[in-house]
Amino acid sequence: MTNQGQPRRFAMGSTDGPDISNLQLNFWRLAVQKFEEIQEKWRRYAIDETSDNWPEYTENEFKVDAAIALVLAGTSIAELVGQNLPCASERTKSLGKGLDDLFGGNPPSGTKALIKIYNDLRHFGAAKHEAVWGVTEEILCEHLKVAQEIWLAVLKRQGHSANEDFRHSFVFE
Repeated sequence: MTNQGQPRRFAMGSTDGPDISNLQLNFWRLAVQKFEEIQEKWRRYAIDETSDNWPEYTENEFKVDAAIALVLAGTSIAELVGQNLPCASERTKSLGKGLDDLFGGNPPSGTKALIKIYNDLRHFGAAKHEAVWGVTEEILCEHLKVAQEIWLAVLKRQGHSANEDFRHSFVFE
């Protein structure tokens, strides 16, 4: 793995070329992929419920998968904010402060709840177990919708259009 003496660069937009990476977009894609895996397990469970061989998808497994999807979505937003704020010091602003700055003090509705669950999951321990146990299908979908809304607003602000990465309904069918 060589990059021919050049430091690896991190993109805010498209990633043309092998030495440019868009971390935030990759985290977002992984969050969407995890949601789709959850949805597929949910469908199989609902469809094959009467079969003797249906794969069991327990509530606990759902909670773990949902937590992973939320951490990935939150990380994508944290990376997105960090990439789109002016660098005033060696430290990147907190996610909440960064979003307030990006949105002039008026981030999308549900942003505070998304940041809270993201922080709870990043600092996971016994005190945060209830945060994970409280995640339902509706809460997972709502947080992912907020994350996507933040993405869309930042993309629009930067003059980028939304592509297939940002056309998800985040509903359980």
